[in-house]
Amino acid sequence: MARPERRGPGAGAGGGWQTGLHPAPPLPGREAATRAASAKLESLRRGNATLSLTLIGNPALQAEGKIRLTGLRDPVDGEWLLQRVEHQFDGRGFVTRIEAETPNR
Repeated sequence: MARPERRGPGAGAGGGWQTGLHPAPPLPGREAATRAASAKLESLRRGNATLSLTLIGNPALQAEGKIRLTGLRDPVDGEWLLQRVEHQFDGRGFVTRIEAETPNR
């Protein structure tokens, strides 16, 4: 009985490692490879910290916008990328709820 041929890590029955990351095709030159690696690192760093706040209503805030917080404390002070924004107006007033994450730096 013929055995299946293994063609690299994770191939065939029983194993090898698998990361879920797939190698990209080779890039033309060192500079392009460095830019691609830096972009991948930034995308992996994005969202390391998350934030949820309820604020006095502000209709200018919208998802994918940015907000800068000051006067709080580290690491909260700084720029945040808004992921979800909900505006609520009722008998108690107008509030805006936000969910944000750290942007690429």
